[in-house]
Amino acid sequence: MEINLKMDFLSDWIEHLTQQLFSLGYTPDESPNKISIQYFNLLKRGVTLTPRRIYFSKEFSCPEGYKEGLRILIHKIEKGESLAAHLSKNINKLEYKDPLLNDWNIHHLHLGTEADKTGFIKRTGPLLFVRFEREEAYFLNTFNHGSWNDLDIVRIIHNNWPQIIDRYRIDAVCSSPAIKTNEQVKEVRKMRSVGFIEPYPGVVYMPIGMGMTTSGHSIEVVRISDFYYDHIKGLEDIVREEFATIVETSENKGIKIISDLKFQLIFKNGTVKAYDKQYNITLDFGELP
Repeated sequence: MEINLKMDFLSDWIEHLTQQLFSLGYTPDESPNKISIQYFNLLKRGVTLTPRRIYFSKEFSCPEGYKEGLRILIHKIEKGESLAAHLSKNINKLEYKDPLLNDWNIHHLHLGTEADKTGFIKRTGPLLFVRFEREEAYFLNTFNHGSWNDLDIVRIIHNNWPQIIDRYRIDAVCSSPAIKTNEQVKEVRKMRSVGFIEPYPGVVYMPIGMGMTTSGHSIEVVRISDFYYDHIKGLEDIVREEFATIVETSENKGIKIISDLKFQLIFKNGTVKAYDKQYNITLDFGELP
């Protein structure tokens, strides 16, 4: 009797991401191709709950009247607490694409001290611009609302912590003119293009946040989405390659297989397993990357 293998791990993966988005209060797109991008775009726009050491630039200053809001943010960042209330209210829009974040990997946080009726910290004119790394938070400066295209953002990082953007620096001569003004930054982002930036004469960087695709999404988000697509497809390949061994091992354990095996991916606590309900067979793939 021929025993077949049935599975659709990609559908299981998309269903998992869909449920994750629903649990966070979002209604994802019905298109499977978009759900993964929406999910990882949302993750990028947030800030992971990790305690971080804070570094202040030499240029840093905070206007009078906003220092208590700054103190609150410092406390939350050092303790690894949620910063959701300080983010743009556009975080409620699943499809929103943040050009400053996607292009240069810079978050902007509101410096208010009290929440409004929506749960967000009351909006402020001056904003704290921060670059978050895994265990560090680099406080660039306070900027006025709308300063998304200001090349001073890149200059401050270059002047204070060039090591965190060194991998984006271009030593060779560029074949196309580099961006040298704030207006040029704005125009390139409007066209959803990728441009080299020249904060100082002879100092040229690729986009220090990897830049944007023509859809406006972060290139980093698209790459992560593609990585997991390939990873999940790879799990299917493993099961196909080991199918005969799985059947033999199961029967050696006294499980008589007389019909098709139907595996479904199960995600729990950061781990992933394939499970056949009829025969109670579990394949453990360990932690998700």
